[in-house]
Amino acid sequence: MPAAEQEVAGAAQAARGASLAVHEAGWASTRRLLHHIQRERGTSVAWVASRGSLPYFGERLLRTRKATDEALAEVRDEKLVLRVMRRRALIDADIAREEADPRALPALAAAPLDALREYNAIAEEIIAHDEALLLDDLSVEASPLVHALLIFTRLKDAVAMMRGFLTGMLALPEPALREIYSRAVAELVFILHRQWEYVSTLQAKTPRELLASLSAALQLKSDLLAEVQSRLVSDFDLTAVRSTLSVQKCWELYTAQVDGLQVVEVQLEARVRTEIAEAETQRVEASRALGDAALAIAAADGAGAMGVARRLASMPSAVIKSVLLARLAELGPGEAALRAGALLADGGALGERAEPAPAARDEPAPAAP
Repeated sequence: MPAAEQEVAGAAQAARGASLAVHEAGWASTRRLLHHIQRERGTSVAWVASRGSLPYFGERLLRTRKATDEALAEVRDEKLVLRVMRRRALIDADIAREEADPRALPALAAAPLDALREYNAIAEEIIAHDEALLLDDLSVEASPLVHALLIFTRLKDAVAMMRGFLTGMLALPEPALREIYSRAVAELVFILHRQWEYVSTLQAKTPRELLASLSAALQLKSDLLAEVQSRLVSDFDLTAVRSTLSVQKCWELYTAQVDGLQVVEVQLEARVRTEIAEAETQRVEASRALGDAALAIAAADGAGAMGVARRLASMPSAVIKSVLLARLAELGPGEAALRAGALLADGGALGERAEPAPAARDEPAPAAP
């Protein structure tokens, strides 16, 4: 590889490193935002369900909104900010609405579930953005560890969703719950199914040694919470739960569960970051090896070519392919078309044959079209 091309490759590698740092910081900000939105979802649903009559949730909602605003400022997504602000305005309007007109009961009763669903949609948008950052912008291979993190994140959101739902249904006055009972049960079935789906996926597709470190987090910590959820799974009787669990106790038990899941989630994130760093180190080494291969081929250096071949043979094929595609993308269309065949052909020869590279021809090479 000529010196000029080596400089270009080095600059491209440095630019990629800077880009990865930016995207990794964005990924961290997105995950922080998700946790705060999950908290805001639960406190908002309980607050609107109680029509602002539970100071315990009013105080937490103020703190949670402030934390969410700080996280939103880091992510810098104006559309998401507007969506959150619109939902907050609706919640505040629902709480301020007069109850004198009995015809307002259906709308007032439905307000907590409407808030829950909108926050669910916001959380889903953040999760999808988080997955795109991880898989696309950070160019991470979908390894078992990455797959486990993605599913675990969705499981944590489903548990936080149940926290918001059940706390809200307990905070709702009895007449209002009767008004929306069928819809509430349908929502309960949906959330329970999501939890079951994600737990089943983790258990079926996560390697045994990794699953062992997650298994404790998949169990409900509180016996009372386990009893309540078991009852809900068996008969979906929300009315019976109201006599067993207070609104505040429900919030505290589920928050302890969600916070425990977050501890495990952070540990998984750290392992994925290590995997990203190791993959990037392999990319750098593969890029250097391909550059050395080009030099050896150009100089008809058989021994050098075989040395590079041994280096490449020890690297994951996906890494080599990724670097090769990136190199081709840096070339102009005409030059890329010419080099693609040469690089792939010579790369295949280096990986398959043990003989030296062919000697250079005496006649001049034809000019490129």
